[in-house]
Amino acid sequence: MFLHEHFFGLVPGARYFTTNDVVYRLSTPQTAIGLAFYRFDFDELHDVIVHARNWTDRLIVYIAEPYHDQMLITLLRRFESDTGIQFFGDGMLNVSCSNWRPAICWFVTPRHYYRDDAWAQAWLRQVDQSIKAKQFQFDCLLGIPRPNRDAVESFYLDSAHKQDILYSYHKNNIQDGIWGWDIGSATGSWQSITIADQYQVALSALVPYDIYNQSWHSIVAESTDYNDINHMTEKVAKPIIAERVFVVFAGQYYLRNLRQLGFETFASVIDEQYDLEPDPARRYHMAWQQVESLCKQNAVAVRARVRTILEHNRRLFLDTDWQQELRQCLIKATSG
Repeated sequence: MFLHEHFFGLVPGARYFTTNDVVYRLSTPQTAIGLAFYRFDFDELHDVIVHARNWTDRLIVYIAEPYHDQMLITLLRRFESDTGIQFFGDGMLNVSCSNWRPAICWFVTPRHYYRDDAWAQAWLRQVDQSIKAKQFQFDCLLGIPRPNRDAVESFYLDSAHKQDILYSYHKNNIQDGIWGWDIGSATGSWQSITIADQYQVALSALVPYDIYNQSWHSIVAESTDYNDINHMTEKVAKPIIAERVFVVFAGQYYLRNLRQLGFETFASVIDEQYDLEPDPARRYHMAWQQVESLCKQNAVAVRARVRTILEHNRRLFLDTDWQQELRQCLIKATSG
């Protein structure tokens, strides 16, 4: 079985593609082929899929970050009648495509750090869950430019509660961001740092415990804000495993799909009707109203009201094998 390196150790002994050219050089039939793509050019991906399909009866295509909703849906529907191809990815579709199955890995790597690795468990324990005074109501850590993050920036700049929000928008220079630790000479948003002298971990995967210890809640501005697919990443994973209330700036039905995965949200303390609004501008305005609402509430009392929800979400995240769907399909393809 051939796989892209993104699959890491999910299928021990599998051979790996290193470039698309390796796919194009295939000349003998294969039992099964797995491809993985982090973002993509439509024409290039389409051609690679067609060529790989010529050499196998079972083709698995994993889309690591679906950065264009209509492009992805067009691709899925192009191959929907071919039962030999199965698509997976880090997102929940809000339209019908029978050949798509969600396989949420949350982080750039499918490795479940905070469940499996001692260094990550120790890192997470540095989040202080005691009830005590904190300087800020919210953390708001924005990354590279996106329309939803620009909207958050506009709301923040006009807010009467700026002093209650620990705010950062690093845009294209991560040195301008607030990370909670020294990032040294890192130059890219996915720059890896070494943890416990052995793990190379993306900055985005690390729970910002110092920032969380200064603030109560989190603003989550996701990587995409499409209505047709909700892309779920480390941006919401980190407040979930750190037991925090969050307000989301993402596509329509993002909260609904979190609940479909088994998580609980916070309608008991805020109005989550913003999740149902199809118009992005109005949805973001409604979401920001909930930020303002929480800034006016007593954070200790809010946390007490949702404590069981926070604990449930953390347990669900840490106990779930998020790669199970993908692994089962890979095993089936290999053993078939």
